Amino acid sequence: CACVVSVHKEEFMEYQQCMQEDEIDLRYYFNVVVKRKKLILSIFLVSIVAAVVASLLMPKVYEMTTVIKLGSVDIPQPGSRSDQFLMVKEKAREIILSKHFLLSIIRKLNLKTKVDDFENDIKVILIEETNLIKIKIAYPGLDMLVKLNDEIVNSFITYGQSICQAKRNLVDKWAEECDLDIKNVEADTNKIKSSILELFDSGNNSRPKGSSTEVFSKVIQLQNLLSVHERNLIELRKQRNNFISMVFGFKDFEIFDAPVMPEKPIMPMKQNVLIAGAISLLFGTFLAFFMESWQKSKEQKAL
Repeated sequence: CACVVSVHKEEFMEYQQCMQEDEIDLRYYFNVVVKRKKLILSIFLVSIVAAVVASLLMPKVYEMTTVIKLGSVDIPQPGSRSDQFLMVKEKAREIILSKHFLLSIIRKLNLKTKVDDFENDIKVILIEETNLIKIKIAYPGLDMLVKLNDEIVNSFITYGQSICQAKRNLVDKWAEECDLDIKNVEADTNKIKSSILELFDSGNNSRPKGSSTEVFSKVIQLQNLLSVHERNLIELRKQRNNFISMVFGFKDFEIFDAPVMPEKPIMPMKQNVLIAGAISLLFGTFLAFFMESWQKSKEQKAL
């Protein structure tokens, strides 16, 4: 029992010693902060003032977002219809961020910026499982941002509409070629029918003129050829109807979600002042302990 009491007594004394050391450490830290409070507060105030002045001097950057719907065409399928995009979203992003496209915008608006810097101000986001793309533009000055957004969006939509019109004209041309083929096949069909009628007696259309094997063979050949032409006519008419349906099934490039005028700038952020204040407090505290440690070491060397 005496041994157990002795062990517990030693543990209690060690615990008390640790508590005293922690209390001494906390007092030391507190005393250092109080002693160097002028230094810490000076750094804090200077940082806050600098952050506020920098925020006031920095140009206000606004952001505007526009959602564009890419063009498509409604293609008839057996028993259904399906939309096919006239431009894949990745291609649209590549066009908008291309140096040629951006340089044309810079020249039109007479911007004093480089293409590479201008590219960083624009983001093109692809919306999954749709034919929609989102264009985000951030630029200093609200008036210039509006002009910039209108120019980029309108230029891209105009380019897309030219592609849509070119493909619509191509399908329209295919429909016209089908019409021409139909007329030619119809003319050939009528000639075949006339040739078959000429081989029959005028008074009895079910009996060929003469009875030779050559006449019967020729009639059979013409009838087979007539069947081929009639099948071709059916297919050609079906193709023409599909082409005509496609011409009316084109959906142009357009603005899906118009931009909203931003009320507040995205930069400079008010949080920057708070961040600067927090960092300055940490730096000031660190500097205070460093100076305290340096002063103590200096005093020890003097002794």
